[in-house]
Amino acid sequence: MRAARHLALALAWACSLLAATLVLLYVEPEAQASTSWVVMIASFIPYGIVLWALAVVLFLVGGRRWTKLLAFPALVALVVQVGWARPYWPGTPAADVSGDRVRVLATNVYFGLADPDSVAGVLADVDPDVIVVAEATEPFLASAAMTRALSGYQHRVGRAAEWQRIPSGTVVLSRLPLTEVSRIPSQFGQYVVEVDAGATPLTLVAAHPLNMITGAQIWEREGRILADAVRPLTAGPLVVAGDFNATPEHLTLRRLLDEGLVLAAQDAGAGWQPTFTNGLSDVPIIPIDHILTNDRVRTLSYRTLPVVGSDHWAVVADLVYR
Repeated sequence: MRAARHLALALAWACSLLAATLVLLYVEPEAQASTSWVVMIASFIPYGIVLWALAVVLFLVGGRRWTKLLAFPALVALVVQVGWARPYWPGTPAADVSGDRVRVLATNVYFGLADPDSVAGVLADVDPDVIVVAEATEPFLASAAMTRALSGYQHRVGRAAEWQRIPSGTVVLSRLPLTEVSRIPSQFGQYVVEVDAGATPLTLVAAHPLNMITGAQIWEREGRILADAVRPLTAGPLVVAGDFNATPEHLTLRRLLDEGLVLAAQDAGAGWQPTFTNGLSDVPIIPIDHILTNDRVRTLSYRTLPVVGSDHWAVVADLVYR
């Protein structure tokens, strides 16, 4: 019995230490850019809720007399971290408001290796007005299934990679007229486009900043480049969509949120919507694909959809803007 209590206390301290590390990375986001491993660990900040909850239970189970009181600070930390997880709280979507409407879908097709039939099926199910494709390749887009699925999307901005297994291609496809405004100077393709969806033009940024694998400093710099590009665009209706290689807790995405942008998932009250599977299973574990909007755009609905052959799920939002 004593050995079981000691094991419970040891596990409680381990959970608390891991959770405290995640808290530190949330409170001091600049520390995330120290190494690639730290960036990856910061991806799991929301899971601190689970660690604190386990610590509370284990301190109560394994503690005796005063050691049971250790459950109290762990409980306080749990409550605080639940508050930090507000972007993932389910809620009520925006009321039906007037304005021009557009449905946007963003998907990462994994170096062009995603199953074209699966992506075509998603497009048929969703019927989006605008599609943002990250890691697009010409062989993927030229496949029979995608050729049929994209037959109604006659407007295109961006550049796909010529061969598979190259992640730099980004393409925006639309049944609405598009105008390329600029290309963001980053290693992967990122574009600012104007979508003629109604009386007021909508600015859309196709986002795909570099991930942390090549280095935390490069990841941080790419995120800063994207934030700098977005900043002058916030006066009019704005949507930023794609694979951000960042969760809402990450430094780079928080910079975008500091520019006045909001998560479409949060605006729609969609709750926890992870998108990245890491290729280990079909179940997504963290949200790194997003659609962001400014205060000129509201999100009526938001959801994610699996894509066979990709390590990302697609994201889709119904938007209304003025």
